[in-house]
Amino acid sequence: MHWVKPKSDSSEHSKTLVEWASCPPVHPASPCSNDRIPSSQAVNQAKTVIQPISSQNLSSQNPSSQTRSTPAPVAPTHLHLAVNGTLMRGLALNGNLKAIGATYLREAKTAPVYRLWSIQDCYPAMLRVAEGGAAIDLEIWAIPAIGLGTLLLQEPPGLCIGKVELENGEQVLGVLGEPYCCEAGQEITQWGGWRAYCQSREMPVTVQVGEN
Repeated sequence: MHWVKPKSDSSEHSKTLVEWASCPPVHPASPCSNDRIPSSQAVNQAKTVIQPISSQNLSSQNPSSQTRSTPAPVAPTHLHLAVNGTLMRGLALNGNLKAIGATYLREAKTAPVYRLWSIQDCYPAMLRVAEGGAAIDLEIWAIPAIGLGTLLLQEPPGLCIGKVELENGEQVLGVLGEPYCCEAGQEITQWGGWRAYCQSREMPVTVQVGEN
């Protein structure tokens, strides 16, 4: 028996090398994926989706940065104050308004939800109620906000500052009476205001400075 050396098929071997040479390059797979490295076309497509992150884009996507750039609201320098008693024009404590630089604006009325009491016929006290209320005469003054505390400290006992609803629905700050003060007074709601009550009684409207 003779051993015959097999002939090598060089043409087939050459063909196999050409085929491998024409195939796209294969890179080792990553530990987490069996996919090939993206082709240049896929990379170009990804570039059109992924945009560079600029400071402008960050500010538009970050609400907190917009909040920081918004300026804080400025407190008003003047307030509207509704007065219903001795602070009104020509009455005993009107000078306290003028002393803080207040300016008279107009006459007005409350919504019909208030009652009015006379405190020893020296000054009135107005209180909002759930029923039995009426529209009370007022004056609206513009006062410097910085002077509100000074004005309140000069008011007679039992008076305070709160929100007052006007007949047109507007709400402004105004002088009100505390409940304990009203309980000790004489109700004068039917007169519709302090000035009208004083005229009906033909009495001067005064409060001694020492009682403020």
